[in-house]
Amino acid sequence: MADLAPTTVNRDRAIHSLTGNCAACGSSTTKTCSGCADASLVVGLDKTFYCGHDCQKTGWAAHKKTCKDLKARKPLYQAGDLLRKLWLVYRPNIIIVDVEKVEVQDRVITFWESVGETAYAERPFAHHLFSDDRIKESVLSAGACGDATFNMRRFVLDMLHGMCDEMEEITVKIKNPLRIVRDFRRFADDPTYREIACNRCQLDSMGNAVFENNGGTPDWQHQVFRVRLRATKEYFVIDLTNAQYGRYDSVIPWNDYLEERVNVVKELGPLGTYDESKIGGLKDESGTCYSTENNIRYLDLVQFYQARMRFELTKWRAENNLDYNSLLELNKAGFDEKSQQLADHISSALAGLREAAFRSGDYAMNWRTTSDPEECGKIRTQHLKFLASHKIASRAAELKNWW
Repeated sequence: MADLAPTTVNRDRAIHSLTGNCAACGSSTTKTCSGCADASLVVGLDKTFYCGHDCQKTGWAAHKKTCKDLKARKPLYQAGDLLRKLWLVYRPNIIIVDVEKVEVQDRVITFWESVGETAYAERPFAHHLFSDDRIKESVLSAGACGDATFNMRRFVLDMLHGMCDEMEEITVKIKNPLRIVRDFRRFADDPTYREIACNRCQLDSMGNAVFENNGGTPDWQHQVFRVRLRATKEYFVIDLTNAQYGRYDSVIPWNDYLEERVNVVKELGPLGTYDESKIGGLKDESGTCYSTENNIRYLDLVQFYQARMRFELTKWRAENNLDYNSLLELNKAGFDEKSQQLADHISSALAGLREAAFRSGDYAMNWRTTSDPEECGKIRTQHLKFLASHKIASRAAELKNWW
């Protein structure tokens, strides 16, 4: 049976009361079960209060399973927080548009962007346009659920393979957005901005989303991870891009997610179901490129940054003597500190790599458009050496999707 602990306020999720009623006798108290107090903060649930050890002992039979389950959920919720931090460090480096202007009115975020003639944004992401990190996250996540699924699945697997015994990718139709994001885009040869959302909508006077097509029915398709926690056999959603709908929680119990946020589940499959390379630029068996130069370069870009981020994650964890399990089991204060240090380390390491990433794209494009086998071999060898010089694994097994 866990000791009693003083209550603290959770400032990241729902605010927890400093006082509560003893779960055994109902008396007002400030003491809580220390076994799950920290886990309650992480998960965002109310703490269990006891006025003393006698009452805690009396209530232990009823509280034991809840205490155990909360402690089991804690590392999963902290993994979700870390995955979201990593996604928000990674995403600005691979975004292919230049965000030029952002406006916020009530629950509607509108931004304007331009697309150049290449696969790359012409300028680094415009962080200076945002004074509110949540608005920035909403813009970065707009229309990016497929990108997050494709590019973050390896990190999901690395962190959760021992904690979760099932991992899947799911496509759902979203309902009840708390915010909407409207995206207007222009191309290099056309000064006219056009809204690109497949479901143009606005909020009416009651705050409800009104759609201009599909007969007024929402059709937001959204991709997320679903995992089963090995210790409790509970299913949870990991949603890294729900900021585009005004939500900022990364881990949500599956049944709650279905009830509150989903119109219909469209597709459920194993990790790897969503394959962005099909809209990228790989060769088929005859050596023919599937798609355009820009898509080839974009696919190489996301893999370049993903591989470098994996290197930096491994390096930082070794330097800090923390494997994923140890990091995710830290108390909330310790985890918040270390996870932010890790995110800052990754951000610093990825800064200044734009030219190198573009150069890697040149190698990829040359290889995919060269028909001479001998020349292809030379380009591949040069590319491997170039990647190794930028701290990216040069083993073919690590790069099997690169070519």
